[in-house]
Amino acid sequence: MSTGNILLPRAKDFVYYHYDPSKAAAIIFLVLFTTSTLHHFYQMMRTRTWYFIPFFIGGVLETIGYVGRVINANETPNWTQTWFIVQYMGILLAPALFAASIYMILGRIVLLTDAETHSFVRLKWMTATFVSGDVLSFLVQALGSPALSIKHTSSQLTRRYLGGGMSASGSNASTGQTVLVIGLFIQIVFFSMFAINSWVFMLRLRKSPTTKSKRVPWMKFLATKVKMEASWTMRCFFTCLMRH
Repeated sequence: MSTGNILLPRAKDFVYYHYDPSKAAAIIFLVLFTTSTLHHFYQMMRTRTWYFIPFFIGGVLETIGYVGRVINANETPNWTQTWFIVQYMGILLAPALFAASIYMILGRIVLLTDAETHSFVRLKWMTATFVSGDVLSFLVQALGSPALSIKHTSSQLTRRYLGGGMSASGSNASTGQTVLVIGLFIQIVFFSMFAINSWVFMLRLRKSPTTKSKRVPWMKFLATKVKMEASWTMRCFFTCLMRH
């Protein structure tokens, strides 16, 4: 039997959603992410800013994730396994790709203003350091993300929890959850270091502007990046709370 058509009932021992997914909210976010992703794709192609490719891919994942959320919302209370996994993975992993592009934005601002001396992480290592941490957190989350499946036995459903490449229930499910939280924690650590570096760079550049910085609206670019960082940080902490 194909597991793609199996429905996930509300069970006493395990529940995928601890609430009824809102169809209206899912549709709103689906429209917003679809529109934003298409706009960023257009801007990326027009300006050839290829460092935004991870950001675009993240937008695609969010869009696919909310397609799954809309479908699951229509299925309440019997959610289809496949679409639950699609929405969970898409919405969970996309922010790591957003962060990769945010890291590279600061490098471009430093280069644009010729102010490498104001950053405590040298331009040579900036992208490599933070993106490497982002890739690590992405991989850890991918390993720990709960790919949930169920399987029919003679008279009952036997649930299997795939976490960190393992198929099991109980203790292995808990292990997968722990791995996922570790991945999120890695994200927070690297992103916090990055945010501190950004803040130090801004204060130093405002105090001692370079010749190039006086000719470009670097503060506007940095302010936009800070807003992105704030939104990303709130999402990350909220996701960590959801895991407990």
